[in-house]
Amino acid sequence: RAIRLWRPSNIKLVSTFEGHAWPVHSIDVAASSRTFLSGGGDRAALLWDVETGRVIRRLGGHLARVNAVRIFNDNIHLSGSYDRTVR
Repeated sequence: RAIRLWRPSNIKLVSTFEGHAWPVHSIDVAASSRTFLSGGGDRAALLWDVETGRVIRRLGGHLARVNAVRIFNDNIHLSGSYDRTVR
C-alpha cells in the first residue's frame, strides 16, 4: 500500500508515498523523474508528484486490480487491468 523511494548511494529512505487502499502492483517513472504512475489492487492508477509526495491525479474506471502502468513522453498514461481493459 506504500511506495518507498530510496537513495541507492547510501541506502537511505528519501520518501514514502501512501495513497493506495490495496497493495501496489506496478510503477513506472516518467523520463523527467518528476512524476510516477502506480497501479494497485484498489482498481486505480495514481499519478504522483515526486517532490511534494502528493497524488496529482487518480485514474479510475477499472473493474479489477491494475497490474500494469506505463508513462509515455511524460504526458500519456496507460493502465492495464485484470478486467482485460487498457485505459
